[in-house]
Amino acid sequence: MAFFERYRDRLLREYEVEPSDELLDFAEGLSARAATAVRTPKPELVRSDLPQSPSPLPAPIGPSPAASGRGAPIIAVLSLASTSSDQLGHLAEAFTNELVSTLCRFKEWTVTAPGKPMEEAMQAGPDAALDELVKHGVDYALATSISSVAGTTAINVRLVECDGRAVVISDQYPASLENWLAALNDICCRIASRTKTSLIAARLRKVTGKSIEQMQAYDLWLEGEVLADLWQRETEEKAIELFSRAIELDGKLAGAYAGWASVLNSRWIMYPGLPTEADREQAYQLAKRAVALDPLNNQTQGNLGWCHILAGRHESAELHFGLAYDLNPSNPDNLLACGLGHAFCGNHARARELSRRAFDLNPFPQPYYYGYRANIDLLGRDFAGCIEAVNRVPDFFPDIQAWAAASYAHLGDFAAAQAALDRYLADIRKLWAGPANPSDEMLCDWIVGVFPIRNDADRQLLADGLRLIPRSRRPKKRG
Repeated sequence: MAFFERYRDRLLREYEVEPSDELLDFAEGLSARAATAVRTPKPELVRSDLPQSPSPLPAPIGPSPAASGRGAPIIAVLSLASTSSDQLGHLAEAFTNELVSTLCRFKEWTVTAPGKPMEEAMQAGPDAALDELVKHGVDYALATSISSVAGTTAINVRLVECDGRAVVISDQYPASLENWLAALNDICCRIASRTKTSLIAARLRKVTGKSIEQMQAYDLWLEGEVLADLWQRETEEKAIELFSRAIELDGKLAGAYAGWASVLNSRWIMYPGLPTEADREQAYQLAKRAVALDPLNNQTQGNLGWCHILAGRHESAELHFGLAYDLNPSNPDNLLACGLGHAFCGNHARARELSRRAFDLNPFPQPYYYGYRANIDLLGRDFAGCIEAVNRVPDFFPDIQAWAAASYAHLGDFAAAQAALDRYLADIRKLWAGPANPSDEMLCDWIVGVFPIRNDADRQLLADGLRLIPRSRRPKKRG
């Protein structure tokens, strides 16, 4: 409720409006449930709702009570005993509680914790236990155990498809007993990140070849998110088609509204020079609808933050980036997006911190990660870091070489700066959707002015980098 009250106060203070009726009703429902929880004794921390007998399984706990109806997979978290040590037993219990709490922050699935009877059944006969989970609608079993060999403690994780028995993840993480609280949190974040990547890939393989009409709303949204992350014109148009169809099937699927808004908010990069006012207004309406439907979703809050920052409302953007982070600090995609937002807002230490954590949690970052990092590093005055990031994905974004050119110039390497600038001018002309025959100077002015940079000194940093290139080699007007 603290998230909601902060959001409501900002709306009243700056816009003199109340949240939507749907959002107010949702908040009242949360308050009622919280009041009930205060009156009801709670015997256990996270697993107080676990059954005392093998069946039935409890109702899934997670992002949305209607999630499974939209096709979101259900994951059962099972803690398998692997030692009689009391110390490791306490560690296993703490780890399971932390893992369930971390996984529940993600909107890509619903989480359930079946409890001891199912965990014992899993150890006695995995096939029978997995069949039982299938009967209860569970899609995946995430089995964990803790082992200690020669004084080395390790957490073992195995994600198995209940129906097909496919092993999606089989990993082991070292855990130090001396600093186990911090270690457990870090391991849970890594497991959640790995699960997100692996589960999405496994899910989309199942719908390969199906037409849009044959797919569920959840799968349409999921595929749209994957396509949007490719940052190509054709994939973004396809993503919009998928998000639109998902909303037709499920008008309350907040992620589809947020995903659609995200694509519209990137049009200024995909179609450089094209007027974007109509796209941004549509994105703002979609993002507000997404937040009204699911205010406790980091994706909806983050995308509304981007709508604000692109409109120059940096303080409002900071609020939503803060909410997005608080709602899921375990999702590296969320951390990186918030980091870039903070960089544009001038919060460079925070931006670098979030960027580093995002890369730390995602051992296989997608190409756009490096594009975001290039922006964060240049604005944070790490010119070498910006160049390194650009070199990882030299042609992923049409504007990315301009950031390298400015960084090279600030470091005094004007030959490399000119080469990068020439490449930027060639790349941006291929996609230019603005006035015909733009001059080199116009294209440089465009990139300096188009990004939602809050502080004049930060914007000037980019402009000065381009202007530092010796006059004989600076871009000239055509004609």
